[in-house]
Amino acid sequence: MLVKQTNRRQPNEWPEADAKDRTISDLVNEAVRLRLAEDAEDLLAFQERGPEPNLSLEKVLKDLKLKS
Repeated sequence: MLVKQTNRRQPNEWPEADAKDRTISDLVNEAVRLRLAEDAEDLLAFQERGPEPNLSLEKVLKDLKLKS
């Protein structure tokens, strides 16, 4: 299974307020928009993968032991 890499922001990369230019409300709104955009990316990646088979933990472990 391939996992799509995204350009997610780290917490220390969130927008900062300039004392005279941005309000706390603006910062909160931008942070919420960024989080929602990340969720939308996750949902899209999930939908693009399509149906995947369900595997039991026992089967996965057995296959790993056979391959090693």
